[in-house]
Amino acid sequence: MSANPPPPVPRTPFGRTPWPAVVTDRPAQLLQLQQQFAQSQWWPNEILKQHQLKQAAKVLAHAYETVPFYRPRLDEAGYRPGQALDWNSGAAFRR
Repeated sequence: MSANPPPPVPRTPFGRTPWPAVVTDRPAQLLQLQQQFAQSQWWPNEILKQHQLKQAAKVLAHAYETVPFYRPRLDEAGYRPGQALDWNSGAAFRR
């Protein structure tokens, strides 16, 4: 089993300060995501699943509230914003 290579060293917009990088908005966001992914890859399956379901519920609620295309389809599937979904039963996506 080989070790993972170290992540690339972030670049700084300030030429005289090569390290540690002083990052601006977008690079800072990317570094934050990289750190979150580096941590969450080791989470137990149940914890990861909880976070994924919470995120999916927010995406569905947003689609229901703001995208006219999805509202009738979600209504037909029996979805209501804020309801607890049983993703394992398939009821959240019945046709």
